[in-house]
Amino acid sequence: MTPRKTYKAGYSLISVALMLVVIGMGTVSGIVLYKNQSEENKFQKNREIQLLVKKSLEDFLAKNGRYPCPAPLDAPIDSAVWGNEVSPTCPIGVSFPGTFESSTGTVRIGALPTRTMNIDDAAAIDAWGSRIIYAVSANYAHPGIPVGNDGTVTIIDSSGNIITDRGIYTIVLPGSDKRGMYSIDGSPNAQACDLTVPAGENCDFNNQTFYSSIVQYNDSDTPQQYTATLDYITSYDAYVWNTSGWGPCTCPSQTQTRTVTCVIGGLAQSPAQSLASCTQSGPMPATTQACSTSCPSPPIP
Repeated sequence: MTPRKTYKAGYSLISVALMLVVIGMGTVSGIVLYKNQSEENKFQKNREIQLLVKKSLEDFLAKNGRYPCPAPLDAPIDSAVWGNEVSPTCPIGVSFPGTFESSTGTVRIGALPTRTMNIDDAAAIDAWGSRIIYAVSANYAHPGIPVGNDGTVTIIDSSGNIITDRGIYTIVLPGSDKRGMYSIDGSPNAQACDLTVPAGENCDFNNQTFYSSIVQYNDSDTPQQYTATLDYITSYDAYVWNTSGWGPCTCPSQTQTRTVTCVIGGLAQSPAQSLASCTQSGPMPATTQACSTSCPSPPIP
């Protein structure tokens, strides 16, 4: 009888051990799935913040005729300068605490000026708790905006290819790779910016170049795969021709007319700017054309 009881006890222990292994594997799988879902939720939040910020910047341009100057990256939270642009005129060649100016291209680099833009302060922080980087061509942050295609922000891909070198502004949401970035309280991350990979362009703050990649998920051991979500607008996007509908036929000239206006960054220019200012949609449409129908014959005396 004793050997039989020993066999049953041994079988039960094996069963329990197997069950614990299965439970453990399930727990690990659940943790991985939860972590992946949590990361995806953060990426989704970043995308929502990105859309809000871009719309807010365009709204600011429409109301003020310029983009805002950046706010200081190292400003303590709720200090007098937190979330406020360093200057309402963003002068070129002037150094401001907490912001950086490119040595080439004259690009202002800093934090998003949420309070100047009159949007929620939460929009200045990405889903991982880092301050959003906002860089703007200095000539587009002055009162009034230029009429040429002269944005100076450069965007490159992971191979160093230039996506555009005529960017008006860019916004960078750092993501889970916080190296070289600033936290909500204005302190730099303990891990320094990695200048050996393309991603280092987003945290060196000393030139007009920023890195954009379609790679989003990051392996902490693979710094090449930077998690930043980057958006930008180029000066090509800023200039379009806006036309009214054709008016009624005018007799006896047998012509009809319409209004053609150059729209720069959402602002109609009056009088219309030169043809060089509106290159996105091609040559300026004609303002006069012949009528499609003939004018009535004059009455017989």
